[in-house]
Amino acid sequence: MTRILGLDIGEKRIGVALSDPTKIIAKELVTIEFVEEKKAIEEIRKICLENDVDKMVIGIPFNLKGEVAHQAERVEKFVDELKKEIEGIEIIEEDERFTTKLARDFRKKIGFKKKEAIDSLAAVMILQNYLDRVNQDAGTRDFF
Repeated sequence: MTRILGLDIGEKRIGVALSDPTKIIAKELVTIEFVEEKKAIEEIRKICLENDVDKMVIGIPFNLKGEVAHQAERVEKFVDELKKEIEGIEIIEEDERFTTKLARDFRKKIGFKKKEAIDSLAAVMILQNYLDRVNQDAGTRDFF
């Protein structure tokens, strides 16, 4: 079964999340150190192959007005490179407003201080938002 990969692309790290095979639940996978673009893309490609990924959901940082923020330009450039280097995987851009702050606040509340985990948790939030919306639209999450 194919899965969906979620990415939170920061300046120093890329948080990575992965859906379960049913594409309902997102879970933290790994944090990639973002030292060199080519190496980061190669690690993402490897993760995609190992996990039978057919789609990537990438967080795009919009500002409070819903416009593309300054940071988004760098992320968009990286996404363009991903599209060139990783073929056959659909890439979806998802609004990531507040996910890093929410992840940081959540980790702080539970007493977890490891910075890398914030990035992967933000990726989980980005991916889970997407999964929830798509599954709700498809009528697969009508539990209540």
